[in-house]
Amino acid sequence: MRETGTALRGEDDTVDFSDLLWSVLAKWRTILCCGLILALLLGGYKGVGGLKKLGNEELVRAAQENYETERYDYRVMSDSLKSRISDITGELERLREYEETSALYAIDPYNVHVRENSYYVDAGAGGESSAISVINAYKAVIEGVAMEELLSDAGAEASAAHAEARYDILQLYPHDELGVRDDTETRKPVGDGALKYGFIQIYTNKAGSTFSVMALGADAQQADKIMAAVDDAINSAKKGVSDSVHAHTVACVGSSQYRMVSQTLVEFHDYLQNRTAALNERRQEATDAYNGLKAPANPNLTPAGTIKSAVKYAVVGFVVGVILSTGFLAVAFLFKDTVSDPEDLTWRHGCPVLGVYAEGGKANAIDRAAAGHRGIPMDRTREDTDALTAVNIRQAADGAARILVGGTLGKERIAELCGRLTPLVCPAALIPGGDICTDADSAEALGSCDAVVFAEEIGVTAHGKLAGETERAARAGKPVLGFILTGRTRL
Repeated sequence: MRETGTALRGEDDTVDFSDLLWSVLAKWRTILCCGLILALLLGGYKGVGGLKKLGNEELVRAAQENYETERYDYRVMSDSLKSRISDITGELERLREYEETSALYAIDPYNVHVRENSYYVDAGAGGESSAISVINAYKAVIEGVAMEELLSDAGAEASAAHAEARYDILQLYPHDELGVRDDTETRKPVGDGALKYGFIQIYTNKAGSTFSVMALGADAQQADKIMAAVDDAINSAKKGVSDSVHAHTVACVGSSQYRMVSQTLVEFHDYLQNRTAALNERRQEATDAYNGLKAPANPNLTPAGTIKSAVKYAVVGFVVGVILSTGFLAVAFLFKDTVSDPEDLTWRHGCPVLGVYAEGGKANAIDRAAAGHRGIPMDRTREDTDALTAVNIRQAADGAARILVGGTLGKERIAELCGRLTPLVCPAALIPGGDICTDADSAEALGSCDAVVFAEEIGVTAHGKLAGETERAARAGKPVLGFILTGRTRL
């Protein structure tokens, strides 16, 4: 057991943690008393203070009013934070739903397929101003038809929720320049946010008689389908526009297909990701603030509340007292230098224990368990211990006729012990003595004896003292047969 201990006291000394545990447990009365004392102090302090406050009606009323105010503020703040968390969560959910269902978001911004058609408007005598009015009319027609086409055919992932503008993308990001190429000096978008979801852009030239339509898609088929819808819309609206705006002719004068990198779509994707991250951060901040809210403590300025508070403080005081006293006893055990048990003595001084006497009267279960761990017999009678001790002395004597019994147990108790053991160790004779280091008679008797037995007390005799006694015997040339220990049941 000692070889597996952890070194705490010195280079050549180790402490087994089971010894530490049982040593502290053996002091359970001290621990309990410390806990009860601190419980009475804290509970009494809180109780007396509460009773004094109860006698001051103005203080009680002010405390209760302050509590109600704090509780109202707490409810308001709590409801506000919960509402904020709910709103942010809803917005995040709408963002997530849009990213999952949006056909525009599904387009790879680094590989956008474009179908571009150019149209020429001849307004005859109406000139450029009439042509611009006609182009604006076609723009409105294209917007409506293209949106329907997007939601029905062009965007397979789109849902009816988009048609109801449940989450209008223009509320998130402007798309008035989506897909604009470098030749913006000769063409410009018609209005801001040409079409709602950014799949189509319309441009006019400086003369105002020509406009171009760009259809953007995730692939060539999607771009062609959107452009086909634009052509159908223009052809179907010719007569209506001529009747309501100005007589004219319109014809497609050029068509091209190409792929491009849309910086605007790149920025749009980045925007949505940054927006999601910002919302998550805001929600986390609100959640932390909500979790950090603490309901105001009720002052409990009533007799029942005062008693409850005093009891709570008493419980806390008891726990703190137990912890503090346990820690103090553990530290004291680590630094003490007294004999803790028979094995401890044999291990440190190399001499056998010839007998162990239990003292202190009747012991309870805790005392018995602690004493049993430390090698102190609680169920053996004194007569049985005397007989066993005498046998051990005779075996260790090895022919020694005069055996000095010294030690720190005290001369009277040693004399009583020798009186009981002498008849049992014949033919050897036991000479009662005392501390051979401080008692002159015992030191003188040491010179005339053949061997020495030391009688010590567990928990009282220091190892340093034992080392001095064994060294004194060694200098006198007297062998130390062993130790006789007395152990208190209340260690």
